[in-house]
Amino acid sequence: MKFQNLASFEKHLHSSSVCSTYLIGCSDVDERHKLICGVVQWLAAKYPGAQVYTPKGAKDPFSHVVENLSTRPLFASHVVVRLDDFHDLSKKEKEIVEGFILKPSAFAFLVVGSSSLKEMASVCAQAKNDMVVLDLTQEKPWDRQKRLQQWLVERCSREGKKISLQLATEIIEACGSDMMLAEQELLKVITYVGARISLQPEDCKAVGIRYTMPTGWQLADALLWDKKAPLKDPSFSLSDLLPLLGQVRYHIHLGRQFAVCVALGHTKEEIGRHFSSVRPQAQDRYLQLAHTYPPPFFEEVAKCLFKIELLSKNSNLSAPFLWDYLVAQIAKKKVQYAKKNSTRSLA
Repeated sequence: MKFQNLASFEKHLHSSSVCSTYLIGCSDVDERHKLICGVVQWLAAKYPGAQVYTPKGAKDPFSHVVENLSTRPLFASHVVVRLDDFHDLSKKEKEIVEGFILKPSAFAFLVVGSSSLKEMASVCAQAKNDMVVLDLTQEKPWDRQKRLQQWLVERCSREGKKISLQLATEIIEACGSDMMLAEQELLKVITYVGARISLQPEDCKAVGIRYTMPTGWQLADALLWDKKAPLKDPSFSLSDLLPLLGQVRYHIHLGRQFAVCVALGHTKEEIGRHFSSVRPQAQDRYLQLAHTYPPPFFEEVAKCLFKIELLSKNSNLSAPFLWDYLVAQIAKKKVQYAKKNSTRSLA
């Protein structure tokens, strides 16, 4: 069963029988991870004796995944195997995962994420009655905005606080539609208000993210459209970097959606209607970018961004260095895809 709406997907989870496989398609890495976590937590709550297994990168051989999917655990009733990105697997590993989807074990559940579902179209069609798919890869910008707004309201409610939809919208927009950054901002405001239940616009203004929006957007623009995006502010710190990365993420996400429309052969008029919330001048810029770079380019750039975010939280590297490193990584990707385009032209 396939859903392209999160609310419908969640309603199905809580009202229908359990399936052996849950597939989450979402281009944004952080959002995909949160959605996967939600499904894993739901399965763990439904089966309290279940064992949850998550591979730990290259240090954890894929044979452990195979073992967990095929061998009944000794001290648990079920096992839940989590795979964050299907695209990170080798061809042979993908075939093994698809084999499990088609012939699952009675005791095992698989929760797998992917930035694109095209590669899994065949297995999804074959196992459509035995798996649940949440496909947000083609989600419209305004639908994503509504989803993030509702998520922020619910996140606030879990902390015992109340927030208006309008204020949630303002926080989302101030954070460049970056889910992780919006959550950080929300928790900061919740801490500020103390015992008070309701969050007010004044609270956000008092402790909100302090950065100059035009400068942030100019840097994010320059990163994708120009070859260089130098920092000229010597006081640039991690508190400046994080919101800036959120703005970059917004450009990457929107650029990929334009690129997907171009790859599908949509006309400029069709794309314009599809992205009616984007200004015509901005549409022209995104279209130019989409005609130059295919969807995989934006997916690879998003992975570069995720790597920088991890380094910003788990290393002592300075914010200017991390930004310059991101600029270099994206410039490298541009050169690689420019060479690919030249090769195709010659062919």
